[in-house]
Amino acid sequence: MTNAPDYGLRPAAPQDLTAIMHLERAGFAPALREREAVFLERMTAFPEGFLLLEQHSSHQCLGYICSELWDFEEAPDPTRPGSRSITAPVATIARPGPSFTFHR
Repeated sequence: MTNAPDYGLRPAAPQDLTAIMHLERAGFAPALREREAVFLERMTAFPEGFLLLEQHSSHQCLGYICSELWDFEEAPDPTRPGSRSITAPVATIARPGPSFTFHR
């Protein structure tokens, strides 16, 4: 018998935007919050870089990891792998308190 965790990461999808925006409002001051359209654009541009932390039993969104790809304008350094772009990850995890549950 395995005691697997009741949570895991999965790719975020457009139908997750309501839960993501709830975390965004709970975790950031208004001046620092991203707009829903920005998150949708990031999901579309780099889907592998946008993950959702979900509790399996309740489908509760516990957090997200959002990354962007940035292109450098200078010539790439062939001796440095990945010198053409960088990934800037941001993770937001829900704090204990009132829960927010979404359903697929």
